[in-house]
Amino acid sequence: MTDRISMQAQSREGTGKGTARALRREKKIPAVIYGNNQAPVTITLDEKEITMEYHKAHLFTTLMDIEVDGKKELVLARDVQTHVVTDNVLHVDLLRVSAKTKIAVMVPVNFINESESAMSAGAILNTVRHEVELNCRATEIPESIDVDLAGKEFGDAVNVSDAKMPEGVTPVY
Repeated sequence: MTDRISMQAQSREGTGKGTARALRREKKIPAVIYGNNQAPVTITLDEKEITMEYHKAHLFTTLMDIEVDGKKELVLARDVQTHVVTDNVLHVDLLRVSAKTKIAVMVPVNFINESESAMSAGAILNTVRHEVELNCRATEIPESIDVDLAGKEFGDAVNVSDAKMPEGVTPVY
């Protein structure tokens, strides 16, 4: 599990296109926190801070502590809308989670021990999926899944079942 991201947020009253555009002119990003059988909360996030975390490419697998008006919320980003041309963040959907929340999340795959496989003799690894979808508790999302290539020969297939999964983590089929 990676470290948590901490951010400050402000609650907001208005919703809709006009309000969102006005917020973006002020370098704020509209967002919503929902889930965990509680009422949705509309908030604003700092544009620079959320854009930086989004471009690090780990926003969907890292828990965030969002402080809204003195109250902390444990959340996980579930959707980020971006501008089609500039790739600027326009809106963020955050799922409120707890220690018992189970979710499906995409996790990157790392291949290890390539030198102990047929790749050392010139074989090429044809990677079909660079990420796999896993079911796990929200507080126990693995940073990545390692697949050991030691002993693999020409023509061998590597499946998700070859990966060593942490306890409580199962692949989504």
